[in-house]
Amino acid sequence: AIKSYPFKVFIQDENQKPLEGARVTVSDKQFFSDVNGIVDIPKVFGDQQKVIAEYGSNKKELDVDLSLQPQTKFVFDISAPDIKDLKADEVGDKVKLSFRVLDAGLESSGIAAGAVTVRYSVDGGDLEKASVFVKSNREPR
Repeated sequence: AIKSYPFKVFIQDENQKPLEGARVTVSDKQFFSDVNGIVDIPKVFGDQQKVIAEYGSNKKELDVDLSLQPQTKFVFDISAPDIKDLKADEVGDKVKLSFRVLDAGLESSGIAAGAVTVRYSVDGGDLEKASVFVKSNREPR
């Protein structure tokens, strides 16, 4: 016989605040988080489950053994990082842009280097895309 399990999912932002309206899929069934960021599922059949949580355009997946883990938490970093201390320096015939990025939050996800885009224009001309190289000087929280 296939055993059933109660299962609870917590959906939070990077500051541990609940997120209402996140879609959670378990066993091909969809549920939505309440005002407290909770999805409470009374019965899920089978112990090995893929749990998918979606909030806005963000999606996360997790394989869960319900016999060992009756609840789980998904954290979505929904706040844009702050860009500070933008500087432009001429280095030979090139311009080097440098800036600091702060991704605040108790459970912030940090900066995805591949997602950072810099565009610039010279004398009001068309926007050009610049190459980005990430140097990490991660500060303790």
